[in-house]
Amino acid sequence: MPVRVFIDELTWPELEERLRATDIAYLPVGTVECHGPHLPLGTDLYVATAVCVLAARDTGGLVLPPLAYSFTGATSAFKGAVSVPMRLEAEFVKAILRSLWGQGFRRLFVVSIHGPNDAPLTLAVRELYEYDGVIAVYFNPYRVIRRLAGEADPAWLEACLAYASLTVLGKGHLVPDTSKLRRAEPPPIEAPGLEDIWRLGGVVGFRYTHPLQHMPPREGISVERGLELLRGAARALADMAEPLKLYVERATRGGVGACR
Repeated sequence: MPVRVFIDELTWPELEERLRATDIAYLPVGTVECHGPHLPLGTDLYVATAVCVLAARDTGGLVLPPLAYSFTGATSAFKGAVSVPMRLEAEFVKAILRSLWGQGFRRLFVVSIHGPNDAPLTLAVRELYEYDGVIAVYFNPYRVIRRLAGEADPAWLEACLAYASLTVLGKGHLVPDTSKLRRAEPPPIEAPGLEDIWRLGGVVGFRYTHPLQHMPPREGISVERGLELLRGAARALADMAEPLKLYVERATRGGVGACR
């Protein structure tokens, strides 16, 4: 029988036994939001969780139940988007990581593929280090996946990852017949000046104005390619376990880079 990686599936005696062998914990953070008419609202949640599961199988670490709700951003314009303020998200994640650190977990990873989570989750891990002496890594698998995927269409890529993640998580029944998907093109965002702000290097809040603007359907979706990319991201995450061990040991005993 395969080793269970989800912490919520263990009894507390089983967890105590596992903690004698590992101090690695993965916290997947997703979002619930529109991903076109063909992908589930939990797409980012599933991708983050699948990457954590694959990494945990390699490292022996444990995966926490995923945090579903976060700052959605531009998709807040559509039904099904469940958004929380960035500051609240950061504080909640910090509380979870403090609790894990207090129980002896020393290699903590927060994992999210949802772009708007970069801000609150980066804030969370930096503030934990600066003010609490807790060390955690924020990892966005999409950076690795984007590099591995080259010039692949983002909407095509998202669907490959979503359906592959459902397969990893035992939710393959949610994967539709991808041969029936047909390409759809989104209309432009109805926000004069927005494109120019982006072109000139600016960052500004915005909302999508049509559901197809966030991950429209594409043809030729490959679950197999999605699995390859998930495994590539999981390898990068797993490979960070040993460097993080060295860093935590040095930082917690004092010296250059020591945390408070």
